[in-house]
Amino acid sequence: MAGLTNPALRLGKLLRETGDKKKRVHPLLPTEQATLLAATRRSSPRYHLLFLVALRTGLRLSECFGVQWADFDLEVRTVTVQRQFREGRLLDRTKKNKVRVVDLSREVCEEFRAHRARMQREALATGRPLSEFVFHN
Repeated sequence: MAGLTNPALRLGKLLRETGDKKKRVHPLLPTEQATLLAATRRSSPRYHLLFLVALRTGLRLSECFGVQWADFDLEVRTVTVQRQFREGRLLDRTKKNKVRVVDLSREVCEEFRAHRARMQREALATGRPLSEFVFHN
């Protein structure tokens, strides 16, 4: 038995040697999040909700760009994540091919309502229809 080794240990050594490592995530600190949200609220209200949703729900930015108005259920405070916009294309799937329902805070729901009202006013003023996507150019 002394001569047997754990194959997982050998795999770990092999991975280190080949350089196949997961990228480390460096989330923003709470103070950095607050600074970002305050800045977007002041200078880019249109994008404030995008960063708020990403920070408060953990959605990937590509998933945020795929979210449509119909995906939000403000009565139960959820958003259904089922598509993404990636590399200039709309994909009817998420990164892991799973549809998921994500809970929303009251704060996100209030900001969502304000954002929708702002987008509706903008659409009315420009004569363009309201986009089905929440976050768009």
